[in-house]
Amino acid sequence: MTIDIELPDNVKEKIQDLAERTKISYKVLETEYLDRFLKSAEKFKADPQIQGDLPHQHSYILMSLWKDYIARPPVHDHIVIPVGFTGVRKAQSSGNPTATLFAIIKNEEGIQRINVQGPTAQKIISTVNLFDQYETKLGKFKNGGFAADDRSKFENPTRLKVNPSDLLDKMGIPRLTISEAGKHCSALRSDGYIEVTDWRCIRGVISRKWSREGKERVMDPKTKKVTSDAEDPLATYSITDQSIWTEDPIVLPDGTVQAPGFTCWIAPENQNYGVDDECDFYGSISFNKQNNVYQMNCYLVLPVIVKQEENESA
Repeated sequence: MTIDIELPDNVKEKIQDLAERTKISYKVLETEYLDRFLKSAEKFKADPQIQGDLPHQHSYILMSLWKDYIARPPVHDHIVIPVGFTGVRKAQSSGNPTATLFAIIKNEEGIQRINVQGPTAQKIISTVNLFDQYETKLGKFKNGGFAADDRSKFENPTRLKVNPSDLLDKMGIPRLTISEAGKHCSALRSDGYIEVTDWRCIRGVISRKWSREGKERVMDPKTKKVTSDAEDPLATYSITDQSIWTEDPIVLPDGTVQAPGFTCWIAPENQNYGVDDECDFYGSISFNKQNNVYQMNCYLVLPVIVKQEENESA
């Protein structure tokens, strides 16, 4: 779609300056600017204090663009093997697409977290091949985390001649039963959050699966009150193994009886297997205080025994 808006000269100069400093083409930044300009139109129409204030709107979009691009870390070449990912969601602060790609990176120890942001987030997450090797550009933050954006090209992959499970076993990722999960939670970071790169592996049979679609936040333009909160797309697997065979079944409030199980939260894009499939589930394990249970944030599922009809339809 062609966006026909004539930008003021001072805006063009600022975009050109940003292009020179970031080494991003003017055309790419201009397209991103115009997209943000149109998306902000409703905000500027709804507020009487700024309604019709085009200079303010241009200033607002320029600052938004500057914040997202000039503050990015410099990039360097890295050898990367993606091994898992989260789903793409919108960041609460900026509304920009964001996701996490997990990878083995040459000369780095263990699983690494790559923060994927901006318009390319969906493309990278949906097209990257797990356990292929890429040479790409990544930024690196002071805290050690990596970042991928429009400067990061995951192209021309090299297929590794190694079994994914064997590769992860060689990295020392602990294999646990469900009953052992509570004694081997993932490490906590200094801020109290779970270290999502501290993976565990549990082999289990899928007993239930669930998912929901995401939805946008709805706001009344007159009252400016949120009438419906935004929801990220979510999915879960409930899995079982022999270590919990002696546990009692779960009786739900509506009287439904379910077999005991262990919950794995997963991106809907990664929910590719069905009930009765046996798989290896990789991710971080934590204690859910609200529900008083241990659970996994799952970033990779590798099949062990999969029903034949699913193989044929894949």
